[in-house]
Amino acid sequence: MEGTHIFYVQFEDEGMLRNGTQFWKFAPGINPRAEDVIIPKQAADSFYGTNLAEKLQQLGIEHLVVVGFRTEYCVDTTCRAALSLGYHVTLVEDGYTTHEGELSATQIIKHHNQILANLIVLDRGIEVVPASRVVY
Repeated sequence: MEGTHIFYVQFEDEGMLRNGTQFWKFAPGINPRAEDVIIPKQAADSFYGTNLAEKLQQLGIEHLVVVGFRTEYCVDTTCRAALSLGYHVTLVEDGYTTHEGELSATQIIKHHNQILANLIVLDRGIEVVPASRVVY
């Protein structure tokens, strides 16, 4: 993955996810490198109200590989927004998760993998692949 730009888009609010609190911090094992970019956000869409698009443009990045948390909110919305903004999007089908509710996380993820894999915007779609098939 050398030479790969990694962006961490981190949700924060004034509640449990307030900057610096226990639930705001990265999970154990997630250790951004000095050259990685950390962008705070306050909406499900990683582009809304952030400088993500500007940073990607500065680096000439046109293809995003998406992983993350909160399938039905952040992952879904960010994939759709990226596609609408003209990015090529790869969603790592086993690289994201969510909280369980009426449906299990597995059911939610399976549903979103299917829906997002069939979403087309103009001449582009979202490629949904397992982590083992992602090439950096």
